Amino acid sequence: MYFNEWIVIFLIALIPSGLLFWAFSSMIKAFMKREHQIRIQEQRALNAKEMNAVRLQAYERLVLFLERMAPDSLLIRVGGNNITARQLQESLVETIRAEYEHNFTQQLYVSEKTWMLIRAARESMLRLINTAMDEIPPQSTGKELSRKVLELYLDVEESPLQVAIEALKKDVRTLF
Repeated sequence: MYFNEWIVIFLIALIPSGLLFWAFSSMIKAFMKREHQIRIQEQRALNAKEMNAVRLQAYERLVLFLERMAPDSLLIRVGGNNITARQLQESLVETIRAEYEHNFTQQLYVSEKTWMLIRAARESMLRLINTAMDEIPPQSTGKELSRKVLELYLDVEESPLQVAIEALKKDVRTLF
C-alpha cells in the first residue's frame, strides 16, 4: 500500500470517530449544563423557603412590637404606681425606644410603606405619652399619667398601631 492510501484509510476512520467524539462531548456538556441549572433552581427554591420563614418571623416580631407598644400593654409592663409621672414618662419612652432598636433590622423584610407606618406608630405613641405628660400637673404620680395616656389613646379615632398591624397582616396575606 502506498502512503496516500494509509492517509485515506486513517482519515476515513478518524473523521467518523471525531464526529462521534464531538457529538458525545456536546451531549455531555448539554447534560452537565442542564444539571447545573437544576441544582441552581433547587438551591434558589430552598433559599426562598428559608427566606420566607425569616420574613414571616420578621412580620411576627413587628406585630409583637406594635402590640407591646399599645398603652394598655406598655403601662402594665412598665408599671407606674409608686413613681412620679416624670419617671414613668421616661420609662415609657425608653421602653419604646429600646424595643424599636431591638426590631430595627426587621425593616429589611417589610415594604417601605409598611415600615413607614410602623415608624409613624412609634412616633405617635411617643407624642401621646409626651402630650399626656404636658396635660397633667408636674407633681403628678405615675398612676395619673397612666390614666391620662389611656384616656388620650382611647380618644384617638384610628390607632396608628392598629393601622400598622393591619398593613403587616395585608403584606403577609399578599406574600404567603
